[in-house]
Amino acid sequence: MFYVVKLWTLSYHSDFKLTSKSFGTGGIGAIQRQQAARAVETDRNITEAFEDLNQLINNASEMVKLSRLLAKKVRDTKGSDLSANEIAELRSAMLSMGVVEVVSGGDDRRSSSSLSGTTFYIRLAHQVSSILFPLLKGQCSNHSTDRLYTSCIDLATAYCRVNRARGMDLISPEDLLRACRYLDKEKLPIRLKGYANGLLVLQLASEDEMETLKSTVELVEKRVSLSVDELAHIVNLSPFLAKARLLAVEEVGLICRDDSEAGLRFYPNYFLTRQD
Repeated sequence: MFYVVKLWTLSYHSDFKLTSKSFGTGGIGAIQRQQAARAVETDRNITEAFEDLNQLINNASEMVKLSRLLAKKVRDTKGSDLSANEIAELRSAMLSMGVVEVVSGGDDRRSSSSLSGTTFYIRLAHQVSSILFPLLKGQCSNHSTDRLYTSCIDLATAYCRVNRARGMDLISPEDLLRACRYLDKEKLPIRLKGYANGLLVLQLASEDEMETLKSTVELVEKRVSLSVDELAHIVNLSPFLAKARLLAVEEVGLICRDDSEAGLRFYPNYFLTRQD
């Protein structure tokens, strides 16, 4: 009986050891090995990323040298100052290659700080027009059959886009505002428009303001009522621009507002639009 018990004990411990050993291929040990392998893979990816980054930096420096060479050759070829369109085309080509390089017309005066007074703002107005006109024209062509969609951009967004195109030769918000006041005087294809609430936007000079107001009134009548957010979603405008448009329509008396706890909504002004 004693030997039977001992044999059973040995068999139990032997099975236990085998079972404990089998845990080595799974459980916590497997998790630790997976984490270690993942850490090695992460280190390798980081090393490769830094190698790619160094190569990108080297390539970028070559691209900057190339952009400066192109700008110099264009100036030498023309023999005079670059036009606004030529500057925009060259800058667009450079930006498409990921190069942000200052390209200014004129001789060695490459900084906008070297220009002063009216000349600087007129040149800047032409540059703003060449940068933003393709954007506004594209918005208009996408919805050419719908009068609801207007081509306009608020000054804050315009400021960011213009400075992005100018590269390191940044301008101040005051410079942009002063330049925009010359858009109409220079008969450029975009103009500055101000709303009653103080919002300033840039829009196509060919924009028909009355047609836009009428189409907005028709939309309000079709939907019985309209909120600012609803109009912004329908015509793909920012809430600020949508509210400015509704307030402009309200100012001429074509719609009226209902400002309640549910929010601000606009309704057709049936006192003017209905004769019965």
